[in-house]
Amino acid sequence: MPSGGGSLRFLLSRRWLLLLLVVLLFGYACLLLGRWQWHRLESKKTNNAIIRANEDAAPVPVEQVLREGRNPDSTQQYAVVSATGTGERDAAASLIAALPRRRVTIGGDKGYDTRGFVEMLRTLEATPHVAVKKNSRTLDRRTTRHPGYAISQCARKRIEEVFGWMKTVGGLRKLRHRGGGRVNWQFLLAAAAYNMVRMRTLETTA
Repeated sequence: MPSGGGSLRFLLSRRWLLLLLVVLLFGYACLLLGRWQWHRLESKKTNNAIIRANEDAAPVPVEQVLREGRNPDSTQQYAVVSATGTGERDAAASLIAALPRRRVTIGGDKGYDTRGFVEMLRTLEATPHVAVKKNSRTLDRRTTRHPGYAISQCARKRIEEVFGWMKTVGGLRKLRHRGGGRVNWQFLLAAAAYNMVRMRTLETTA
């Protein structure tokens, strides 16, 4: 009659040891995934709390959120700012100021052709390649005569293609939500979708 120890000897076979190893690895993976999901949940709760707090807050000047040379902190990423008609130029100034200090060219449409914006670019050691309004004197031939200026005028239109796709396909022509946080969420979703479409196009043409 076989002993009890002998009847369990099959557990030491290679097949059972491999099965035990797989079970242990699976349990460890579940532990890591559980911790990852927990941290995601906590992060979402924190972001939702910031969004709720800023939705009911009074609008503030955009300069208060986009300070020159620094990005907004986590509590201001969803801040509601007042529309002053210069929001795009103010945001561009903040983004350009945050770039590493090196010579760059900045393209833009005629809405950026203002003396203050051009002077700000030169202060930041950036060459203004904005489209010139009729009878404007912000830029002269010293800038517009170079071939790089014409190249910038062609390249800057590419960003308009992105926003055009977001409006016609991404659903941003007419916003479906109210509040800065929800609008920002919709914009980020459309931008992510465009990036995926662009990645597919680049892979097929590579």
